[in-house]
Amino acid sequence: HARLKPSSLLPIVVGEQDVQNALEDQLFKENIRAKFRMTLSLDERYRLITLAMLQRFLDRREQTGAPVSLTDVEVQALAREWWPQGFEEDNSLDAFQGLLQEMVGLGVLVASGDRYAIRSSRIAAMLGSKDQVEQELVELSESPGPEKLDTGSLRRLDKNTQAPSPMTSRQEGRLLGPTPASPSVHLALGSMALGLDRIAPSLLELEDDELAIRVATYKTARAFSEQLSTAAERVRAGRRNLLVITGPWLGREMVDLALDAASRRSGRTGAVRVLIVPDWIDWVSVDEIDEHGRLWGADLLSLSTLGRSGLKQWLRARGALEALEDRLRTLTGGYPLFLSGLGRSSDILDGAIEAHTRHVAAPETLTALGLDDARLAEAARILAQYDPEDPIADLESMGVERAEKVVGHLERLGILERTPNSNRTRLTLNPFVAAVLAPRG
Repeated sequence: HARLKPSSLLPIVVGEQDVQNALEDQLFKENIRAKFRMTLSLDERYRLITLAMLQRFLDRREQTGAPVSLTDVEVQALAREWWPQGFEEDNSLDAFQGLLQEMVGLGVLVASGDRYAIRSSRIAAMLGSKDQVEQELVELSESPGPEKLDTGSLRRLDKNTQAPSPMTSRQEGRLLGPTPASPSVHLALGSMALGLDRIAPSLLELEDDELAIRVATYKTARAFSEQLSTAAERVRAGRRNLLVITGPWLGREMVDLALDAASRRSGRTGAVRVLIVPDWIDWVSVDEIDEHGRLWGADLLSLSTLGRSGLKQWLRARGALEALEDRLRTLTGGYPLFLSGLGRSSDILDGAIEAHTRHVAAPETLTALGLDDARLAEAARILAQYDPEDPIADLESMGVERAEKVVGHLERLGILERTPNSNRTRLTLNPFVAAVLAPRG
């Protein structure tokens, strides 16, 4: 700007008119627009999320003139509505929350509590008019999934088993990153097939001089509370501290105890982050997940199957052909449990075929998948038999109570998957689960 000359005395006060003059400068605007688009081009999902939020902002401004901020759940629903295939690799909420945090770090979004907004509506407006934004959204929604590999969805190989970690690298980053000032309690949801019982030993492999991980078990609420107290006493100053505590499902009491313990240490040096890993899950209680995607105040860590990128990475690490990922996905469903041991086979595909035959026929497979819950098993069998266009409506018509919650739990377990179909999302059975539930002759 003309005012900012080398001879100008400091400090220089930049006022509203200076900002307005800069925004009216065409070259300045082109440079800002180019840099903003370069940031969004780092990941096509960043662009989709920004455009979808901007479109919602422009709609709301026309109606009320009020600025728009959305919860993570609302942003995820909006993004999946526009581009379901863009989030096919890992469509869990905590994976999406990781994307939002990445966008906050890049300066695209700003977070206020549980809500997100575009950091600068002026810069976002440089992406075009409402019609232009909507046209770009339509074009993006008609494209296949992201062209670039999503490194956040990839997984470590466990040192001992060589099986893929139960958690993605994005989940591990969110769980093991700097401990926030507010109470930090996470509750793991999943199944043995998704690696629920391997979370603790897998995380222990990451302990180092900056990260202290303590694993504890409990059987009662009293033992749970005692373990929390012991962990707090052993906090190492100057290190990130994680307590992974495993045991039976204690309902809301276990979360309340963990939140209370984390709150009492909040703001102190070496505060503890708590991860509760129940060895079984009462899915009726999980119906109480709130509109922010939390259960009783705990952030949820949802395990997931490996998508195509994850399977390609796993095959590459085992020295196998990456082109096998679709076949491997059909045979194993992408479940970490059913991938275990295949890396030691001289021929991964032959090993996968043999394991598929064995697991499909084994009665314990339903338990491993989380379908020992009668309500979920009944719904899964109905969906396997009828393959309905609208699972929620069809389950309701067949007398399944709280069908929307049931479908959500089946999706969380990897039983149901969101797949793009004629530019819209359709819920279908995981191919391995479909084989398990197929009628036997």
